[in-house]
Amino acid sequence: MRENFKFTTEYGDENTVKFTIVKDEDAERPYGISAVICETGEKPTVASERYFTYAEAIAVIDMLCRYQVMPCTLCDII
Repeated sequence: MRENFKFTTEYGDENTVKFTIVKDEDAERPYGISAVICETGEKPTVASERYFTYAEAIAVIDMLCRYQVMPCTLCDII
């Protein structure tokens, strides 16, 4: 499973987007995804309570890495 990808900015800086799975035990759909650009120090973007199973969240993270989805568009994409 891929959980991150690297990209180069227009200024030539290399950055990494990292995805993690978040879980809320009390939710009907307990699994969600968090995304952050590691080098910027910005607060992570979280799309919580989206998936019923851990396997669903893993599959979505793989797709997000493959298509290089940025944290700012995470909630729009999923």
